[in-house]
Amino acid sequence: MLKAPELETQDIDYTKLIDFLVAGDWQRADQETMSLILRITGRTEAGYPKSSDIKKIPADVIQTIDNLWITHSDGKFGFTPQKQVWLKAEQNYTEFCEILGWHRDSSWVDYSEVDFTLNAVVGHLPALLFPYPLGDTKVTSFALGSWRASLLGR
Repeated sequence: MLKAPELETQDIDYTKLIDFLVAGDWQRADQETMSLILRITGRTEAGYPKSSDIKKIPADVIQTIDNLWITHSDGKFGFTPQKQVWLKAEQNYTEFCEILGWHRDSSWVDYSEVDFTLNAVVGHLPALLFPYPLGDTKVTSFALGSWRASLLGR
């Protein structure tokens, strides 16, 4: 089996992400963040990351993406605000998602229900919903979040 080539940190192009964040185009910034994570982890073809892939992302890359989100949302969005919620929820994934508005009324929200505005709660973005294979179909759900727990646990 061929291993995906590792992407050098200096080869990562954040230009699109910066452009979307500067424009306040939060949905496209979210999608570009997903794309960056897939490219960095070598999982573009699969379309979703595994927990083990997330653990291999260099800390400076996570920090750069986080800082871009924080800077352009005035501290409202990014991995740091999400980690604060994660700790507040005592690392309970369902409670974490309820606080962020990703789980409401005993149901997981769809990507179409994500609030891509500055009116969203602190930490709501990036949402990063990757399509996971389930049988012959692909499922996009906040319920499938083991990779996110790996990210927030760093």
